[in-house]
Amino acid sequence: MRVVSLSEMKSMEQDAISEFGFSESLIMENVGIRGADLLEQAFLKDDSYGEIVFMVGHGNNGADALAISRHLSNRGFRTRAFILFPDEEFSSEYESQLKMAKAFGVRITDIKSVESLSSYFSQTQSQYLVVDGILGTGFVS
Repeated sequence: MRVVSLSEMKSMEQDAISEFGFSESLIMENVGIRGADLLEQAFLKDDSYGEIVFMVGHGNNGADALAISRHLSNRGFRTRAFILFPDEEFSSEYESQLKMAKAFGVRITDIKSVESLSSYFSQTQSQYLVVDGILGTGFVS
């Protein structure tokens, strides 16, 4: 896997849209499929994780995380998405990914306090795979 800089990532996304005609939803779908592939191949070869936990922000990175969680859920993995900013306004793409994730069985939990998140981790299994869906290319401008 090649790691790219922030400017390279933004340029690649823009090229996918302007030069190749990809829609934002198609890009997210590809991220969902390939992200699920990567997590499954790298971390999920055995049953050591009870749930795969996604920390979901309110931007496109959050929508990407929801797409990945949906694909993993569809493959039989137990997934949970913690919506960290439930009172924020979301894009239509985010809303679409949230609706699909729910339909595919991803457990969705709105987090309104650190205590509720902490409670989950202290009352459930001991081993977690936690996926960051908070910080994306829009975080640094």
